[in-house]
Amino acid sequence: MEQHSTRWVIEYAWAHNMIGVFQDVSDLHWPDLDSGPLSLDESWHVRVTSAKVYSIVKRRQIHHYDIVLSFMEHIHSLLPTLVPAIKHMKIVFGLKTMVIMWMLKEGTGLIGVVQKILNYFPSKLPQYEDQCRKHEMFLMRKNQLDFRTFAESLVMDKQKLEDFLQNHVEEQYGDHYAQRTEDRLLHYLRELDKALPKSTYIDMIMKKSSPIKEWEKFLLDIIAGDSTTTASSLKTLLRSGAACCDSFRKSHMGSPAEETSLQLDSEAADTRTIDIKVPRKKLALALQTDQSTRVSATEADDTENSCLGNCSTRLSAHFCSKHQRWVSNILSECPGELSEERQRKNSEISPSLFTSTPSSSDLTPSNLTISPEQEVVEDPDTQENHVSEPTDIDPPLSSAPPAAHSFVLGGRALKVVIVPCESVTPVTSKHQITMENKSYLVKMSENGVLLKNKMNGSGLKGKALTRNGLHHVQVNGSLYPAKVKSRRQCWEVKPSDMAQNTLNPIRAIVDGMKLNPNPEKPMIALSIGDPTVFGNLPTDKVVLQAMKDAIDSQKFNGYAPSVGYLQSRQAVANFYSSPEAPLDAQDVILTSGCSQAIDLAISVLCNPGDNILVPCPGFSLYKTLAVSMGIEVKLYNLLPEKAWEVDLQHLESLIDENTSCIIVTNPSNPCGSVFTKEHLEKILKVASRHCVPILADEIYSDMVFPGCSSPSMASLSADVPILACGGLAKRWLVPGWRLGWILIHDRNNIFGSEIRQGLVKLSQRILGACTIVQGALESILNNTPPSFYSSTVSFLQSNSEICFNELSAVPGLTPIMPSGAMYIMVGIDMENFPDFKNDVDFTERLVTEQSVFCLPASAFEYPNYFRIVVTVPEEQMVEACGRIREFCLTHYRPRSRDSNDLDQ
Repeated sequence: MEQHSTRWVIEYAWAHNMIGVFQDVSDLHWPDLDSGPLSLDESWHVRVTSAKVYSIVKRRQIHHYDIVLSFMEHIHSLLPTLVPAIKHMKIVFGLKTMVIMWMLKEGTGLIGVVQKILNYFPSKLPQYEDQCRKHEMFLMRKNQLDFRTFAESLVMDKQKLEDFLQNHVEEQYGDHYAQRTEDRLLHYLRELDKALPKSTYIDMIMKKSSPIKEWEKFLLDIIAGDSTTTASSLKTLLRSGAACCDSFRKSHMGSPAEETSLQLDSEAADTRTIDIKVPRKKLALALQTDQSTRVSATEADDTENSCLGNCSTRLSAHFCSKHQRWVSNILSECPGELSEERQRKNSEISPSLFTSTPSSSDLTPSNLTISPEQEVVEDPDTQENHVSEPTDIDPPLSSAPPAAHSFVLGGRALKVVIVPCESVTPVTSKHQITMENKSYLVKMSENGVLLKNKMNGSGLKGKALTRNGLHHVQVNGSLYPAKVKSRRQCWEVKPSDMAQNTLNPIRAIVDGMKLNPNPEKPMIALSIGDPTVFGNLPTDKVVLQAMKDAIDSQKFNGYAPSVGYLQSRQAVANFYSSPEAPLDAQDVILTSGCSQAIDLAISVLCNPGDNILVPCPGFSLYKTLAVSMGIEVKLYNLLPEKAWEVDLQHLESLIDENTSCIIVTNPSNPCGSVFTKEHLEKILKVASRHCVPILADEIYSDMVFPGCSSPSMASLSADVPILACGGLAKRWLVPGWRLGWILIHDRNNIFGSEIRQGLVKLSQRILGACTIVQGALESILNNTPPSFYSSTVSFLQSNSEICFNELSAVPGLTPIMPSGAMYIMVGIDMENFPDFKNDVDFTERLVTEQSVFCLPASAFEYPNYFRIVVTVPEEQMVEACGRIREFCLTHYRPRSRDSNDLDQ
């Protein structure tokens, strides 16, 4: 069938609700729909694509769902008010969730799944903002973020993923979920069809008075009958493809007045009548002689039937791509079709989205499954297995020999011998088990012969054998727990679940990027949060001298207490203590950098299965640590339009009975934002209402630009207990020295001694922070001149202003001016950059063309932004901004004037 003819058939079938016509059409027989973008002026294109999209969803071809999502997005841009926006969002959400679940089921690589989740479920939905009520928008954003968090937790937790796929996926995202999404999509497509012109191409042919093409005549002949006959005939034509249409088109078509019906008697003796009506004269011209197949044409007229029935003829052969077999001709359906049709009629349901398979334990006969109380001992010489099994017989037993039973399991003969302890003397190998406080022992000599002897309350060499069977005595008198003998056949060393579940999102994104700098331009890396990289921000001489003095004193070369030297902890307490938040040495834990401080704080507050609330965008380490421990991460939104303040309503909506802490980063990495006193107090009120402690990441404390101020959270808290994490790394510009701390701000003794002791115990897992730096710490804190701090902050502010002012003038970019720290976030209007799929693609190409590397904010789970580190020398910052401007002007495309206002 010609491509154009296929279009008209599918268009006609879709417009006239003949969904079954194209339901089983092979992918090879669908017309090419990639020739151009969809337009309401080409209604056939929209209808055929609608049919294709519905067919994909109906057949659960989830690997093609991106086609469906692209179609939904494009139609929404053309007809944004076709249905209420919330209905469109639900369809898109349903399709996306099924894709993610399918990827998890198929075992798609971790990076691929994470990238898909980030692309599918952004924190904002700007295309719907002006079309929904606030409540609907809030619910949809919450659903998206909840699913994103849940899916990411599955990706990070292998055991949780396996349990979910085995026990819950079918119930939550199986056939019922898929059917509901399919029904919503069909309703949407029907509403779309109502918005299109009613007449199809074939409808217009029927109204034409001028001559028409032969193929068009043939189509008209087919649809001349009732709707059932027409649907069946069109279905056969579409499924069969092009092979035999040439026979009809090349033949001389006669008058349509007389019609006949074809019946095929195939070699497989599968005889069925095909209800395609063809003019009698046309049929005669189309038939060709072939001895291998017998075709008879039947009519109401017996004379004509007799005449035609004597002809040994056939139509040209056809290969059925659906069933991978040859059939006689275009008008004959594949022999496997009849039973399939019956199955569809008997069960009008869509194919299963997920199919469960029996586990290995399901395949084991119940009567051959060894219980946990049993033990199998294999003798290496005789290759004979003895399975011990507890009984309810109390000693002493009769002198009758022990019962022995044999059976075959896994192709090997097993011999089961049940013997009470009193009848056996331990000789060589021995295994003891307990059931209902009765001890039993299975013993073999070297040749596998059971030996009898009486065992009382003591074993060999006077060592006691406990009645509960927890231990028994070896020949040489050593005591060890009874356990099953292990005989590994080969080496198999696997990484732990914790290692498997540990993922740094930044590494996952960056490692997957293709970074090939432009060889004609020197590389400028604006991606690394290390202020020492370019050498323009050295630490102060006083800091260096303090380290030299600590080394020369030779007092700090040994081990320190795991929580740090008392003198060093007191120095930190004195430095950060205030009347509102007093501190003592006992309130300070020294750690190996601020990263370990965060690790200990999360570890002491959370158990596996708990959840923590983390800012989005936020520092990726929080999630890396939490997920590796089996802790769920819930992301609360920061609002760029409000200088990255916390979305308090969203934050509060995420809290539940399993929430163990809220992480607050102030000043912020990656945003560079600084919360005001008033905003911090609002966050504390939320925590207080729900009795949730706060982990305050204040590593950038005091790196606040002039004109801004931000007190510590602890100084504002009346009842919320806080663990504040900090360190030397950023303020003193020595991240490699690895010294951090936790400040325990207890309120009303809520933490009590348990949290403090928990931190002490956790700190003992390693031997604490570097002792040399601890020795220098008091001098560093007390003697560093204020001018050092102010000079660093002044430089960061100057570079931030340069970057903000330069990029504010670049079309398609929206930088947000920071108030502290070392970073600035820049928004990308992706609609103006159609050359790029997302922020990762954008920043990757920026490296390729301009040798400027900015970190895509997808690494912080906030797509369509990128982060710039402002610690580079000023001249490089100016140069980098110029290159970014050149890059954007090259790829920027203004929006079409015909674009809907909602997309602006």
